[in-house]
Amino acid sequence: MARTTPARLVMVLMTTLLALSWWGPGQGPGDTAQAAGARQPAPFVLGMGDSVGWGFQAFPVDPNTTYPGFVNRFAERLASSPRHQVLTVNYSCNGESTGSLIAGVESPSGLQCAGKALYDSPAHDDYSGAQLDAAVAFLRRQTGEGIVLLNIGGNDPLDNPTVVKCEFEFACWAEAFQKQEVRDEIYTTGLNNYKTILSTLLTANSRVRILAVNIFELDENDPFTSTGIVGVLNAALAEAIAEVGSPRVMLVDTTATFTPQAICADGLTEWCFADGPFQSAHPSDAGYVTLTDLACAASRVSTTRENQLRCRPGAHPKPVGHGKPKPGHPRPGRWR
Repeated sequence: MARTTPARLVMVLMTTLLALSWWGPGQGPGDTAQAAGARQPAPFVLGMGDSVGWGFQAFPVDPNTTYPGFVNRFAERLASSPRHQVLTVNYSCNGESTGSLIAGVESPSGLQCAGKALYDSPAHDDYSGAQLDAAVAFLRRQTGEGIVLLNIGGNDPLDNPTVVKCEFEFACWAEAFQKQEVRDEIYTTGLNNYKTILSTLLTANSRVRILAVNIFELDENDPFTSTGIVGVLNAALAEAIAEVGSPRVMLVDTTATFTPQAICADGLTEWCFADGPFQSAHPSDAGYVTLTDLACAASRVSTTRENQLRCRPGAHPKPVGHGKPKPGHPRPGRWR
């Protein structure tokens, strides 16, 4: 079925943000968590990115969901000492691009992250200023082992000057994405921004490891997928990781799992859940569990001498099904 109403909001409200999962008693997102009686500072997980990192879903199975996404699920599966809590903070923000994550201002596309959670949720928290600045301030206060889960870039094509003029029209996007100058600008901007983000985070904390999750494809009805622009974004991220050249940064590759054939057959995204103009490009519950699996696998092969955090191995059954949009939910034609 053709997608008629435009809007690839790789995020959901233009003015939304999110942040923290949970703390121990008396702790806040800027504190170093340490369980009572523990001699070593507790480990931490910091989520960064856009609405996929936020954990957004248009069709949650549980109408009272706190949107755990994959950041919270990842933290729950870390192999840490029973004496330790895991400080879990998520600064991912719906509508964010690599440029707005760095600068903290509205993107050219009109998407923006204003530090306001889409829904009141104990799994998320707020911050002020640019997401990168908030992350740096947090990392500088941590002394324990930590992992940053970074998922950003899916909105970057919407910031391109030619694409901005399309005003979320799918056919216009597809035409623009096939122009070499547009593809080159998206790649170069993404590459430079990724390098800035990765280098800044590594400098802020000498022990932290970064698991950088790339962008997954949908199907031929998605202009990001049909024109190969997802591949352009992922090439920019891979090159940035190579140029930064740190063993503390590892790519989490979604492309072999989130294939155009599997996203519907395996129920990994909400793209296939609805008929008509309203489509969501966000992961389903099964998709977020799959992202957790991929990040956990990466955590087990990216340890360093200073940072041994890794997920426990084991089978984790994937939930199936989907729910309905929340009452009063904005209904653009396509989100991501």
